[in-house]
Amino acid sequence: MKANYDKIFDEILNTVNHGSTAENVMGVLKRNGLVEGKPTKKRMWLFNFNGGGWNSVMAVTHNEAVEAVKKEYGGSPSLVPLLDSVRPSTEGDYQTQMRNFD
Repeated sequence: MKANYDKIFDEILNTVNHGSTAENVMGVLKRNGLVEGKPTKKRMWLFNFNGGGWNSVMAVTHNEAVEAVKKEYGGSPSLVPLLDSVRPSTEGDYQTQMRNFD
């Protein structure tokens, strides 16, 4: 029986914690017939701004998250997102970011 894409992706994220790397691993697993399906679960993706600060977008894949960040902040002269910082949010990552508000 093949494993479900979203279940395995979540498990890989707990180890790798980098969206594009996890998607590359999933591609290898799919090509080798070890997982089936495609990503369907929307998840929170965190990113940082040049000069400090962070925000999040909701998307299914890393590429969709990057496009959502570009769409929302692409024309802003003061809020310049660091596209290479786009990453899936883990509970620990999110809690670390939220501590800045205390």
